[in-house]
Amino acid sequence: MLDEGVHHMRPGDRRRAEAIAEQSGIRFEGDAFVADDVGPQNLVAAMALVAEASRAWATQMLERSVRHRERALLEVVKDKLERAYSSPMVQPKVAVLGASSSQYDFDFGVKLSDGRIALFEIISPAPASVAFAHTKFSDVQRAQPDWPREAVVENLSDWPSESLALLSQVTSHVRPASTEWKDLPLMAA
Repeated sequence: MLDEGVHHMRPGDRRRAEAIAEQSGIRFEGDAFVADDVGPQNLVAAMALVAEASRAWATQMLERSVRHRERALLEVVKDKLERAYSSPMVQPKVAVLGASSSQYDFDFGVKLSDGRIALFEIISPAPASVAFAHTKFSDVQRAQPDWPREAVVENLSDWPSESLALLSQVTSHVRPASTEWKDLPLMAA
């Protein structure tokens, strides 16, 4: 959890841990799951209960952290887009048909003056996220080759070069959210 940036427990986190412990028949004390009165014959089972409770709690904490970072990143991207374009041009959750007639939702779309739509999708370095983004962008590229397709990442240094290369095949840019996007107004021209 520390590696993922979860450094502080909130009261709700403690309540979740206590609920997991209660469901497992153990206790949550301090910052740890505890199994009481375990005899030698039940030691392995108690270890499994504590390990599973710890895993379940860590998973919930990490999911909360990821959701928080995703919301923050969405706000950063929205702010950058609204500074570059007028607010009515920027639309969240834009649905687009690909060449296969599959519909894809993109985090943001910007309606450009010439009828094109610039698509922005926030992508994580997880293999499933990269694969789905590649599929989305590729299908839309075949249907609308002139539309700008922008992959937004939190931090380029977190990405393996092969994933960036894969995304670069089907996007106009792979943009880190932490840098200035001074070239955005050029898309509208």
